[in-house]
Amino acid sequence: MAALAEAGIEPAEVDGLCTYTMDNNPEIELFRNIGGTSLKFFSRVHYGGGAACAPVMQAAMAVATGVAEVVVCYRPP
Repeated sequence: MAALAEAGIEPAEVDGLCTYTMDNNPEIELFRNIGGTSLKFFSRVHYGGGAACAPVMQAAMAVATGVAEVVVCYRPP
């Protein structure tokens, strides 16, 4: 939420999520918790921090192809 606020993005604008397989939380639960309204895209990448650029790449592809407009990349603690 702090990152969204800092970027000037309303939670309802988020329509995509990218994370790692080490996160056990269902995407839709996180999406609901931030106040999302229409999840259009999500992805999970293997290897956690060992694949650091992969979620960003997948988010960029989702936006570039029109699948989503605002994609949040996150890593579980």
